[in-house]
Amino acid sequence: MASESPIRHIRRAVFGVTQDELATIGGVSRPRVSRYETQADTPTFPFMRRVREEALRRGLAFSGDWFFEHPAARLGDAASDEGTGQ
Repeated sequence: MASESPIRHIRRAVFGVTQDELATIGGVSRPRVSRYETQADTPTFPFMRRVREEALRRGLAFSGDWFFEHPAARLGDAASDEGTGQ
């Protein structure tokens, strides 16, 4: 799943919602969420702020870093660092 975009990961793994529902949370249209997920467009700061605030309001585990890097990519980096002694 490392090829999954950060926004898609947030939508599916963190919130468990549809593109329509994430669009409502973030105050954007569903097509814009689709563009964020395909990385054809960059999420705006207001969108990211709304999504983060909603995650916190719902008591969901959330890191703002996930907007920029898929969490699995970081786990893979950590595993490779352990193997090299870094």
